[in-house]
Amino acid sequence: TPVLINFKFYPTIIDGKILNILTGTGSQTCPFCKKNPNDFNILENLNNIDFYANPENLIFGCQPLHAIINTFNGLLHISYKKEIMAWRSNKGTKKRVDDRKKKILEQLEKSFGIKFDKPRSGGSGTSTTGKLCRVAFNNPDKLAAALELDVDLIKNLSIILKVLNSHEDIDHEKFGDFCKNTYKLIVSLYPWYKLPATIHKILAHS
Repeated sequence: TPVLINFKFYPTIIDGKILNILTGTGSQTCPFCKKNPNDFNILENLNNIDFYANPENLIFGCQPLHAIINTFNGLLHISYKKEIMAWRSNKGTKKRVDDRKKKILEQLEKSFGIKFDKPRSGGSGTSTTGKLCRVAFNNPDKLAAALELDVDLIKNLSIILKVLNSHEDIDHEKFGDFCKNTYKLIVSLYPWYKLPATIHKILAHS
C-alpha cells in the first residue's frame, strides 16, 4: 500500500544575521518580540505581553549554532566592566576596563590553557570558538572563578545551552521557568549590563 509523506523544512540552523533578514529585524532588536536593549532589562516585561513572541518567527528557533559563543562573549563583557559597573566605558574608565580585560584573559588561560578573545590574523574574528566555549562551560566552577562572576548564573547558562543542543524530550514548562529565573538572576546581579538581543532571545524565548 503506498504511503504519502509530506515534509516541512524549517531553516533553524542559521546565524543571527540571517534570522534578522528573514524576520525584517534590526541588529539590536529581538527577532521574536521586536523589543530592543532598552526594554530587555525591565523584568516586568517577562510576565506580560511585551515579551510575547511572534509565532511565525519562532519557527526559526533560537540558533544553537552560535548561542554558546554569544553567551560566552556576553559573560566576557560583564566581567571586563564589572568594576566600573557601566555598559560603556569612557576616557576616565577605559584604562580600568583594559587592565581588567588583560587580567581576566590571563586567568582564563591559566585555568583552561586556552587563549580566549585574541584577534585572529587577518582580522577575521577572535580565537573564541564554539569548541573552546564548550570546554569552558563544561566546568562552570572554574569558569566563574576565572571570570570573577556568579557561579550559579554560569551553571544555569551552561545547563540552558546543553538543553538547546539536546536531542532528548524536554519539559518545555520547566525549561521555560528555568530560563525565566536565569533571566531574573543575570539582571538582578548586573543591572547595569544591557542584555544583547542574542542572550535575551535565548532566556526569554527558547
